[in-house]
Amino acid sequence: MVQKYHAFMFPWFAFGRMIPYLHLANKLAEKGHRVTFLLPKKAQKQLEHHNLFPDNIVFHPLTIPPVDDLPAGAETASDIPISLGKFLSAAMDLTRDQVEAAVRALRPDLILFDFAYWVPEMSKEYKVKSILYSVIAATTMAHNYVPSSELGVPPPGYPSSKVAYRVHDGHALSSLSIFYKRLYHRMTTGLMSCDIISMRTCEEVEGKFCDYIARQYQRKVLLTGPMLPEPEPLEDRWSSWLTGFRQGSVVFCARGSQFTLEMDQFQELCLGMELTGLPFFIACQREETGWFSKESLSAVIISVMDEDSELGNLVRRNHSKLKEVLVSPGLLTGYTDKFVEALQDLPKKTVFFFLNNFSILLVLTIMGREMGQKFHAFMFPWFAFGHMTPYVHLANKLAEKGHRVTFLLPKKAKKQLEHLNLFPDSIVFHPITIPHVDGLPAGAETPSDIPVTLWRFLSTAMDLTRDQVEAAVRALRPDIILFDLAYWITEVAKEHGIKSMLYNVISATSIAHDLVPGGELGVPPPGYPSSTLLFRRHDAHALLSFAVYYKRFYYRVTTGLTNCDFISIRTCEEIEGKFCDYIGRQYQKKVLLTGPMLPEPDKSKPLEDKWNNWLSGFEPGSVVYCALGSQITLEKDQFQELCLGLELTGLPFFVAVTPPKGAKTIQEALPEGFEERVKGRGVVWGEWVQQPLILAHPSVGCFVSHCGFGSMWESLMSDCQIVLLPYLADQVLNTRLLTDELEVSVEVPREKTGWFSKENLSVAVTSVMDKDSEIGNLVRRNHSKLKEVVVSPGLLTGYTDNFVVTLENLLKETKLP
Repeated sequence: MVQKYHAFMFPWFAFGRMIPYLHLANKLAEKGHRVTFLLPKKAQKQLEHHNLFPDNIVFHPLTIPPVDDLPAGAETASDIPISLGKFLSAAMDLTRDQVEAAVRALRPDLILFDFAYWVPEMSKEYKVKSILYSVIAATTMAHNYVPSSELGVPPPGYPSSKVAYRVHDGHALSSLSIFYKRLYHRMTTGLMSCDIISMRTCEEVEGKFCDYIARQYQRKVLLTGPMLPEPEPLEDRWSSWLTGFRQGSVVFCARGSQFTLEMDQFQELCLGMELTGLPFFIACQREETGWFSKESLSAVIISVMDEDSELGNLVRRNHSKLKEVLVSPGLLTGYTDKFVEALQDLPKKTVFFFLNNFSILLVLTIMGREMGQKFHAFMFPWFAFGHMTPYVHLANKLAEKGHRVTFLLPKKAKKQLEHLNLFPDSIVFHPITIPHVDGLPAGAETPSDIPVTLWRFLSTAMDLTRDQVEAAVRALRPDIILFDLAYWITEVAKEHGIKSMLYNVISATSIAHDLVPGGELGVPPPGYPSSTLLFRRHDAHALLSFAVYYKRFYYRVTTGLTNCDFISIRTCEEIEGKFCDYIGRQYQKKVLLTGPMLPEPDKSKPLEDKWNNWLSGFEPGSVVYCALGSQITLEKDQFQELCLGLELTGLPFFVAVTPPKGAKTIQEALPEGFEERVKGRGVVWGEWVQQPLILAHPSVGCFVSHCGFGSMWESLMSDCQIVLLPYLADQVLNTRLLTDELEVSVEVPREKTGWFSKENLSVAVTSVMDKDSEIGNLVRRNHSKLKEVVVSPGLLTGYTDNFVVTLENLLKETKLP
């Protein structure tokens, strides 16, 4: 006997949404299931006549809270102009307490919703399934509401070259753009967070768009069919009037209830109908511009009504064929029957268990793994050493615990990373051949081989390695794949029954700001957990450099985060806890933290004698060490300002930077007379140095850094005063974390152009090095306290230990829906 279930329905407060929901409620009730329908009080009376099963469908009225600028008494979209919709949506969000109280009291099995994107979060808390049931076209959903979509622009892989906006659709885009960002956030968040997606359509009409949505969100998409109501008898006045004309001769025009035409366009509509010479019936609101003319409207109608018209015959034939399919016995009702059956087959039980003081709601299945059995992980990071190196450090941690790792990487990178592999018996490097891509220089395999402007070609090459990756997966059958930019890994993993984890090695601060649904470069997303970690006017240089590839990067990371089974970030709770929590809420996933994954110092390789001897010639804590990372190449003027600024401090200094633009060597770009003036107390070096060992040297007292994620952690673990000079977008947010949030460092002020001066650099350094300086003492105290926390015995290693144990348990016992 089929077990019956209880469904909640909570659609957007518009009759165009509530009515199809009620049609579906009737279908569920017809099969013996119960429905509680949440809706505004006044809407109940207008919908009661659609309720065909009042014993099984109970209306649960909600009180609409007052919201500034929402007219008193307004409860549905019909009560207000479209421009006030944002205030009604705010009122809907304020009903959350009422909805939650109903869920708590009535304990439904599932909730169907559309606009209330917070429903999945609430439903998970009460162990209730959530279904985003969309009543708009799958075509529109696929075009406008998938990760990285942009209003008016088909998203990557959109399955039609014909269903697209055109130039004259500007009026429609203009009206939508008013509330698109809010709508996009609501829809994509709901789609990412729900358990199941359902669409009010059928395979025969919109199948490829439904498949596209399923691939984008890695969710099962259930189709209900169009859910059209049973026809009611036509009123006598219209039946009598229409019967007076010959069969098939009347033109019926309906514009919908949400759109009000401008007077001129309303008149053009009427005159266009008049020009056809045909009988017509117009149903529209009185009195928007993608204007049409009565020349154009009349011509189109005549062309489809004329029995000798080529266009008319074409659309008539195609319409006839499609109608024949759609009205074939049982086709559309079959969709709703299958939908109801699919809901009946949902798992009835969910289980809670606890890890590291976090509760995780997961649907349990036994994977046949015995207690203590070790797992095999694949690792496939972006082909940059700044990504591959921390992945190797994590691989070492897994291998230390007895697990196996297969590390996929470009052939040439293997040689440069082998010395980091501490467990060669357990960690196997699997070299990948980088395919040829037009625009990518021959032999280029990592970002170190090319300028940042060519990275897009390398990312294309990475995507073209998919066949090699899939062949390795098929042959070696790992238990989990860790990845970051190769967003398609989730598809490969699911196809082979393997877990996937997006392991992100940049800061949680940056991910939370720029890489959550609805994110926009440089703009904090809704609910971002800090009012101080923001971009400022002089950060335009950093945003500009990132903007070149932001959209592609955003799509890759958000798609991966949406579709992966688990998220992991290279950080710890004490530094970025609230940002990790925010990411977890945005993606409705558990976020595992590995700690910063700093390598153990290689005691077999002490600091080179030449640097040790030079540094030892100065007072303890007196030397300024400056390094801006291998990705940053300064303009010559800024390089010289850097050198002159450090000279101005009067302190000994050691600079490790790449030669500036246009210069082959450091020496040819130095300011005139600089080497003579700083001889003996200043070094500018253009090659790699042992940064952790330099920072640990007793003579070094200040670190001037670009605040890349690795350098950020190295600075926190050192005893040095920290001065920050960020260049790239994530470095800016890391800087604000250390300066404004944690107050352990000072940022070098910049001009509006993004350039700094030698004077500003000198002042920033001397302010933290001066023992009588108020700012110096403040950041010194805060840094000392924070370092004491992060270096406390077992704290950071505890993160990686907990990460490994958690992962073992997840792979042993769980499988996400």
